[in-house]
Amino acid sequence: MPVPPAGRATPSPKPDYPLDRVARGVIAVLTVILVLLLVGGDRSQPQVRQFTWADRTLSAQDRAFILTFNRPMQQASVTDNLKITPPLPGRASWAGRRMAYTLSQPVPYGQRFTLSLQGGRDQFGRQPRLMRPFQADFRSRDRVLIYLGTQGSEAGRLVLHNLTNPTHTVLTPPDLTILDFQPFPQGDRILFSAQPATGDPLAPPLYTVTTGLDYPPPVSLPGAPQLPAPRPGPAGRVDILLDDPTYQNLKFDLSADGQTILVARASRRDPQDTGLWRLTPQGDLQRLNLPMGGDFLITPDGQSLVMAQGEGVALFPLQTGNEPLDFLPKFGQVLAFDPLGNEAALIKFNSDFTRSLYRVTNQGQEQELLRVQGSILSALFHPGRPVLYVLLAQARPERAYQELPTLGAINLETRAFTPLLSFASPQLPHVSLAADGSALLFDQPGDTPDAPAGLWLYPLGEAMNPPQSLGLKGQRPQWLP
Repeated sequence: MPVPPAGRATPSPKPDYPLDRVARGVIAVLTVILVLLLVGGDRSQPQVRQFTWADRTLSAQDRAFILTFNRPMQQASVTDNLKITPPLPGRASWAGRRMAYTLSQPVPYGQRFTLSLQGGRDQFGRQPRLMRPFQADFRSRDRVLIYLGTQGSEAGRLVLHNLTNPTHTVLTPPDLTILDFQPFPQGDRILFSAQPATGDPLAPPLYTVTTGLDYPPPVSLPGAPQLPAPRPGPAGRVDILLDDPTYQNLKFDLSADGQTILVARASRRDPQDTGLWRLTPQGDLQRLNLPMGGDFLITPDGQSLVMAQGEGVALFPLQTGNEPLDFLPKFGQVLAFDPLGNEAALIKFNSDFTRSLYRVTNQGQEQELLRVQGSILSALFHPGRPVLYVLLAQARPERAYQELPTLGAINLETRAFTPLLSFASPQLPHVSLAADGSALLFDQPGDTPDAPAGLWLYPLGEAMNPPQSLGLKGQRPQWLP
């Protein structure tokens, strides 16, 4: 038997541990999978990974959803097979595996919707694969209005009426007589001023009351204010927001994001002490170093206010300084902004005692829409169409030249004015436009041979239907957002 050379040892074989055998097996399996992927590609079935509106409750500010896929898709196969029931017209745009769908009109309130997609195919591979069918549901907010009751136990109180799920709720207690009110943008609360039964009639406090509605904040349009989450609570919970007997609250306005309240206040001790104060929903109060003028409105972005100032209208910042950002000397009053604040409706008082309604853009462009011998009382921009609804008061020869209200619509592309309703009473109605643009609300101040007093709904579809009585007795109706 051979003898190994001196000084050299024979190496012993390396032991085969179980862990080593497992590692070699895993490496072999992964190698096979990698080879298969390289040869045949990813065989996973195309599918929708996320739909941003799934199971959501939408508002008029929700104007676009996103579908995210697990693989790049043939775009036409998706858009051609996408179905929304009832239909929501819009347009699609793509960025990689994500498809955005933007509505051409606000989502109609009071409806449920189903989105379904089947037949879409992925983009790569020799044979594009059929996607897994997808379906999801979503809905829109209820059609809800609020108004000031005028009869029986509702007189002087805020009343909420749900048209979608018929409910009728008196929100405020009988010992508060409502003077003015404005809904918060989420519809969860109402800001109002009221006279307590035992309080000082010259110093009405500001309050909030919950509506009982609890909707998620919308995914806002670019440029629109981002709304905070609502404050859910049972309907009818009243909280005092501002109660100072040394000042009289003259007028207030609530910003579109619900985070700023401007209050015009006058001291009861010093008649010269009149000014604007900034109030938060949490009750923090700050005086603004701004000259007090006439009517004022907060701009839709919540950063500025417009206010009548002598022979014109001034734009002031709310955050810093008191110097105006802009001054429009030819106009005397701002009636309304469009939802994004890109344009406004303003009144010009002419030297011939007529009044003109102008459309003014944020780029400084001015366009006269209407000139009347009478009064221009209010204006409302349609949220999805180039239409401005206006309430006028003009002398009518058939009524001995008495000024009576007329509700009309102006086509902003052609400037054509179309009368919609003529009122037989000189009392001015209050008009409110639904957030989805589907209908107008108005109050009929007094009984006439053709229309009883109360609240009326005027549908604004393609076919103009006549106004419908809601059978509710009240004043100053307003749609919730």
